[in-house]
Amino acid sequence: MEIRLKNVILSMVLVFSLIFSTLSFQVMATEQHSIDITESTGNGIFGCSLKVKTMDQLKKIRGIKVNGKTFTKVSKKIDLTSGRKYNLSETDPDIFLSAVKDNDKIEITTDTEKVRVTVKNAEAFGNMHDSDSIRYSPINSVGDGNTVSPKPPTHGETQNPPTIHKDTEKGKFTPVNAGMFGYFGIKIESLELLKKVNGVRVGSRDYVRDSKFQTWVAGKFAVEEEDSTVYFKQPDDRETIVLSFDDGSKKAFKYHKKENKLEALNEIPKAKELKVRLRGSFEPAVVGQKHYDGVSGASSSATINRNSNVFLEAVEVEPGTKMSDIPERDWKPISELNKVRLNAGKSKISISGDSGMKTIYSYLTSQVTLDGIPKKDGTYNVKARVVDEAGRVVESNRLEFKVYDTEKVKLIDRLKTDNAKRVQDGKYIWDMEPWAIRYFGGKDETVTVPKDIKAWYGSHTSGTYGVLGYPVPTNAQPKQTLIVDKDTDLTLVNMKILSSVKIVVKKGGRLNVMDSVIYGKITVEDGGTLSMNYDRFKKKFVTGGSIVGTVEVQKGGILENAYIYSHANYLADGKESRQTAEPVVKILGDATIKGQVHVKGEDSSPGPIPGQTGISVENGAVVTVTEGSVLAGYGGGESALTRDGGTGILLQDGAKVTGPGKLVAVGGTGFGFSAHRGAGGIAVDGNGTVDTQKAYLQGGNINTTERNVGKPYGYGVKITSKVIGVANKGKVATSFQPEDQPAYWKDILHAPNSDATETGNKLINGV
Repeated sequence: MEIRLKNVILSMVLVFSLIFSTLSFQVMATEQHSIDITESTGNGIFGCSLKVKTMDQLKKIRGIKVNGKTFTKVSKKIDLTSGRKYNLSETDPDIFLSAVKDNDKIEITTDTEKVRVTVKNAEAFGNMHDSDSIRYSPINSVGDGNTVSPKPPTHGETQNPPTIHKDTEKGKFTPVNAGMFGYFGIKIESLELLKKVNGVRVGSRDYVRDSKFQTWVAGKFAVEEEDSTVYFKQPDDRETIVLSFDDGSKKAFKYHKKENKLEALNEIPKAKELKVRLRGSFEPAVVGQKHYDGVSGASSSATINRNSNVFLEAVEVEPGTKMSDIPERDWKPISELNKVRLNAGKSKISISGDSGMKTIYSYLTSQVTLDGIPKKDGTYNVKARVVDEAGRVVESNRLEFKVYDTEKVKLIDRLKTDNAKRVQDGKYIWDMEPWAIRYFGGKDETVTVPKDIKAWYGSHTSGTYGVLGYPVPTNAQPKQTLIVDKDTDLTLVNMKILSSVKIVVKKGGRLNVMDSVIYGKITVEDGGTLSMNYDRFKKKFVTGGSIVGTVEVQKGGILENAYIYSHANYLADGKESRQTAEPVVKILGDATIKGQVHVKGEDSSPGPIPGQTGISVENGAVVTVTEGSVLAGYGGGESALTRDGGTGILLQDGAKVTGPGKLVAVGGTGFGFSAHRGAGGIAVDGNGTVDTQKAYLQGGNINTTERNVGKPYGYGVKITSKVIGVANKGKVATSFQPEDQPAYWKDILHAPNSDATETGNKLINGV
């Protein structure tokens, strides 16, 4: 009874073990592997083939051996007709191999494992492999540096250091560099040894076997038995060369280009490690922004926007080198590194999230740009994943790309020293971020510039602007106020200040406007100072800054070193076109002029409106031009659009210009279509007094008759008896060439012609 019971128990154990072993096998069979062999075809014209499940699986293959002997990867199927070679299809998940035999053991190496399969019927029309023979074994891989995964063994490499083949000890290796096309190669004295060469590595790159005629291109080699030479492109000086042989052994050299010599190495050099980085920055964008990087506008007035300043750089270093230990001079744009060739199909530069943007990489310059329209505010990461032809996989650092929603951003939250860069003198430079800020915030939409911010950049590229405010209708008052307060010395660079904004320069404050456009109003209060287009550090004038709105100088205000020219009838910040003859600068109270202050009115639009007045002095104000200083006003009018030339300086309510300095006033040129229409502008007009030490007064020209030329000053203007200078009426001139009006400030890209406004030493005496 006990014996029979034991037999029953044993039988049950056996049954259950069989069941569980079957279940275990089924579970194991569902494990994920790097490749799955699904089909195969026996030997044909170009050898045999294996099919894997997907193209992604095919791309993971790093090497193939048959019966322990390494097969060399080739780029063309026709090369499979001889030797031990394989080819990976570019269109289908197929592996093509040179002809095999029954019972051959095929070993396929991927990033993570080795896959082994046995050939069952090498001549089969259908599946040649034995599906039951498929076995998987993992590969232990270790990365270092910023490498994601190490290059797997190829050309007979193993995880153990390769040995030098015994035959190579006796062999003679000689560099050759000759022939019609200058083919380079290594001649091997032993033909038997030559036949065993199955791989070439130059530097860190494994070369693919091809024909001799393709070896002028880096990345390809050929074995030519006829002249016992391995051919490949000539390496750079001191580059390492490694020859691989069928048994897994290797021979290594260092090439000395100048002497054309090979230095045998006792150890096989480790492949250099590839490091990559993204260098530079992406300018922040705003939701809905068009042409972030690209070309906007018609072909006749196209504008190139370049808000990305980012390059993909790389360097090859010894294994284990830290990023922080790499000298800055070693980094180069990856396009300049001949030894590093990207695998375009596997490399990728990506941007995170749902930004609405995509990355574009230039293989010619290594520049990374962005394309698209930002659709959602946020901070997005841009990074590169680089795969090169040597199989190295590397990830870069991350760069931020910020997108702002202008409906949410307020100036009061952004214009802070916390968001600015501190410089050597302890002051701060604020790079406007985002580049467009519509709303101010604060009480009554008023913001005061922090006193320690000395420069405000819309961008660092001339012609590319930051934008503050929004357009308001013509003649409407500004809705927002930016205050430059006491002890604040601010320079605005590359900015558009729209018509909703009034800038107020308070007592003890200084404002310098450079390469910027003011659509609104600047008010200079008592003790405040305004400069424009003047570089105080280099002590010279620059160009680019203009006024579309107005400048008002109140009692006690100071104008110092300012080139102010108007585009009032040319530029508009909204949809309305402007037409105005209102003065560019209005001096409303006693004011002081220091240095060179030149103000130019705009041409008129077609019609009866005259050219714009340069300067008006109102409310009986007294303007003092200090010693060595110049105040110059130019009436608008330098084209056929202007019928009546503008007034240079308009004195009102008994206003007076005085002081030991010099006054220059030039009327604008008029263009009439008949003798009864059109007139040259008056240099100084209105009701007031000129009492400076020197004065140059020039009436504007006209193209019609003598009676319509501009006067040097109007009937209500008194020239005191002490004024030395020149007072000339205009002339009849049919062109607008500089020689017809040499004193006129026509070319705003250059300084006014001071030689043309020489005053001489005679008194004007009011006549």
